[in-house]
Amino acid sequence: MVPRPHIRRPFGFTLIELLVVISIIALLMTIALPALSGARQRARSVVGLANLRSAVQIMHLYLGDHQEVFLNPFRATWPADMTGGPATWTQAVHARESNWRWDFDSPDAASKTEGFCNVWYSYLSDYRSANPVAQEMVSPADAELMGEYRTRAADMSNQQGDLLFPSSFIYSPTFWSAASRYTGASRTPMTAQLLRFNAMADVAHPAAKVMLYERMDFSTTRPTAVADPKSKINIGLTDGSIDTANMSTLYQKISAPASDGGDPAIAPCYAQQIPLFFYATRDGVRGRDLPRN
Repeated sequence: MVPRPHIRRPFGFTLIELLVVISIIALLMTIALPALSGARQRARSVVGLANLRSAVQIMHLYLGDHQEVFLNPFRATWPADMTGGPATWTQAVHARESNWRWDFDSPDAASKTEGFCNVWYSYLSDYRSANPVAQEMVSPADAELMGEYRTRAADMSNQQGDLLFPSSFIYSPTFWSAASRYTGASRTPMTAQLLRFNAMADVAHPAAKVMLYERMDFSTTRPTAVADPKSKINIGLTDGSIDTANMSTLYQKISAPASDGGDPAIAPCYAQQIPLFFYATRDGVRGRDLPRN
């Protein structure tokens, strides 16, 4: 009997086995990557919340140094003898250099001066003794602004006080506007006569009036707008506290009558049938953004 030769199995994987392993790894990565991406986004959102808290603290420091009057860079009339001539009522003027002016005029009469709402932090750079481009003014989860921030921060020519940079945190225009702008379904067109130096004493509900808020819900990999019912928006309230507004809850409250647990009084003004939550609070600084007092 002729003995059969002993055939050893070669070490390593066959091509088929290797393809199976690669397929399994690819499948696991497909499952794991969204979870890792979501976790990374949530971590960035947490840092963004801390930055929002710092922004609220800066605003309160400003209040303490200005007789509890909220930030308002506009004037109905400017001194005739100011350097460079008098500014217009839609222009914000630098605190020290009156030649540095930023015009927030708009073709939309209701939006005049409101463009200041997202550059307020940069405007306060002189007060903060810091550059107008600061990392803490942006949520790390705000990919759009983070990209622009890196570009600006790398260019030292943009570290000048005559340039303003947008923030992830919106400053509600109600704080430099008359409360009478916000009594109807839509906000009244802005005029010089409707500019106001509102003070903390004018805020009727400090724990329910939003002063600063994140411009989008950055807690997910696909940020959603403030008016999206699915959004959860981080907010900084006038009393200095930080909270998260569940927008679906706010929609329920403004649409239901008080007899059914609703709170119609917190319904904001609208623009093109979109509710302007926090941005155009009904009754301005005297009103409420949240269903509490």
